[in-house]
Amino acid sequence: MRAGLLRDVLVFEELKKEQSPSGAMRDIYHEVYRCRAYKRKNILVADSDGINALEKFTGAKVVFQVRACPLIKEGQRVRYKDREFSLLNIDPQYDRSYILTLEKING
Repeated sequence: MRAGLLRDVLVFEELKKEQSPSGAMRDIYHEVYRCRAYKRKNILVADSDGINALEKFTGAKVVFQVRACPLIKEGQRVRYKDREFSLLNIDPQYDRSYILTLEKING
């Protein structure tokens, strides 16, 4: 993987419980890791028949390649260009990089 391809920035977040001053517990996403990535492709999500209903929220999957890091784990949330994605799959490569599959979170 060439360093010149890493043009996009991904921010990895984990869900943590935090206690407010009043004593109430709340779930907040905290930034765990920030790295540069190479966007490989977009995948349009369709139903089992292969038809996209073209509703208001169109599900989309994005595939990125990043350098390997032990802080990246499945189930984390990823921010990319002010959008939120869930991390579905991590595929380790032989050149110490990961292929990440992200799915857009509607909201």
